[in-house]
Amino acid sequence: MRIYIGLLVNFLTLLSFSQVQIDNASYFKVSANTNVVIDNGGLQNNGTVSLNNTSNIRFHGNGTVQTIEGNNNIIFGILTIDKNTNDVQLARNIEVSNKIEMTNGDLDLKNQTIELGASATLENETNTKRIKSTDVGGNDGLGTGTIFTIRNNPVGNIANLGLTVDLADEGSTTITRGHERQQGTGTYVINYSVFRYFTLSNIVLGGGGEDVTFVDCFTDELNGHNSNDLVMYQWYEENYSGLEYWHPLNTTGSSVSITETLDNNTLSYIKVTLGSKNTPLPIMLTKFDANNYHKESVLLNWQTSTEINNDFFTLEKSSDAENWKIIAIVDGAGNSNNTINYQSIDENIIISKNYYRLKQTDFNGTFSYSDIRVVEFVEENKTDFLSDIVIYPVPTHQTLNVKNIQSEYVDYSIFSVTGVLLKEKLNVEVDNAKITIDVGSLISGTYFIKLLTNHNSKLKSFIKY
Repeated sequence: MRIYIGLLVNFLTLLSFSQVQIDNASYFKVSANTNVVIDNGGLQNNGTVSLNNTSNIRFHGNGTVQTIEGNNNIIFGILTIDKNTNDVQLARNIEVSNKIEMTNGDLDLKNQTIELGASATLENETNTKRIKSTDVGGNDGLGTGTIFTIRNNPVGNIANLGLTVDLADEGSTTITRGHERQQGTGTYVINYSVFRYFTLSNIVLGGGGEDVTFVDCFTDELNGHNSNDLVMYQWYEENYSGLEYWHPLNTTGSSVSITETLDNNTLSYIKVTLGSKNTPLPIMLTKFDANNYHKESVLLNWQTSTEINNDFFTLEKSSDAENWKIIAIVDGAGNSNNTINYQSIDENIIISKNYYRLKQTDFNGTFSYSDIRVVEFVEENKTDFLSDIVIYPVPTHQTLNVKNIQSEYVDYSIFSVTGVLLKEKLNVEVDNAKITIDVGSLISGTYFIKLLTNHNSKLKSFIKY
């Protein structure tokens, strides 16, 4: 049976449809304790769907992929995935107020989100019936979809999402689980994590001293890692440098479940994932600084904690964060487990922004870039119309706000950490000293935003999750 019109379901305990399509201005209402089976078809809502908290919408079948889609929101009471073959896929964001019941088959988030209500749970998830996130080609670990819930002072394995926490003093906390593989940084950009990570938002100073347990990581989420060789990594920001990277919380390797104590850092959120001790995620570069030196030169210094097959470093400079030139080449140590400090001085300064980045090259020719550093030299009595700008929220998912812009118009450009221009807009009108930028099309990662008025410019970093 295929349904295209408004329907009130409040008189039966079991109904079965091959497709449910709610047209504009129509409704689909299901009362308490009613089971609705959608057999080998999808659910499309362009009207109004009202599902009781104890009503059960079960996607069942052994045929084609079943899709949840439409222009309007759907709040499920109980959502049951019961697929013998193929998946149920999201083509829009949804909410679940009671529970997600994994009976058979997978629920593919694609690039969408599921919000679990304040007491909702994920039930009976296993390797053969799990939540995952694929891209348009169906490749696991490449979709950006997430499942999240907001809880007050959360303690335990919240909503059975697979991460045990004790945040009894943190107040309202958003627990997000994603399935996009996380890329290593610096020298290790060719390495990737498992197909699972967690983000805990609104945490004081990165949750230092808190214990977390990574409860689950299914076989199909391992991304080639050995299940007995997993290490928990925490996304970390250094206080003195602002450098961000994947920091291992242990180095010996073990199998899930893994319990580790988080390191304190300056971020307002916690992000953890799993990788392998043999294919690590963190960078070996622990510091890269650029500072005004005697008002007429720039002192560049960097530090490594370990070096593996490190041939040399290349210092590059730019006046616009787009076009780069080499200003120095410094030999590396090759292989080292000791802390090594390097430095160089740039005496050819620009009266404006001086952008610097560090390129590290291995003996086999593999190379990677550091984050960009900037040093500004200004003329006397020059008004800085961007001196007090603030960007928020950080991290952000969809929009980035910039406030305290003391100018009527501003240009902005967004760059990757390697200096690639990704987004640009000129002559943006400033409204009440603020502009809002849509960054939803960017993949998860760290970026730089460059703001420019007729008088000066500013470069700020932000994180997209």
